[in-house]
Amino acid sequence: MLVALEETGRHFGTKSRKPSWRNDYDGKRSHQKRIDALDQELLNLLNQRQTQAQASAASKTGRPGTLDFQREEEVWPTSCNLNPAL
Repeated sequence: MLVALEETGRHFGTKSRKPSWRNDYDGKRSHQKRIDALDQELLNLLNQRQTQAQASAASKTGRPGTLDFQREEEVWPTSCNLNPAL
């Protein structure tokens, strides 16, 4: 029983305090929750984009020459300028 109390940081006659590493963990957990929320937003946006791309492709079915190379040349430089990581 005493070992279990020592492992949890609780001792008779003392107040229970958060260990210093716990504060770091709470901060990391907060960041992780925000990252998870951002990931969800990104997935939602990608799903919306996919839906639009499928609708666009469906409207082009059976029509020759529907690949728009000029549009491709417009999209990539814009994307690269907006996101230097690309």
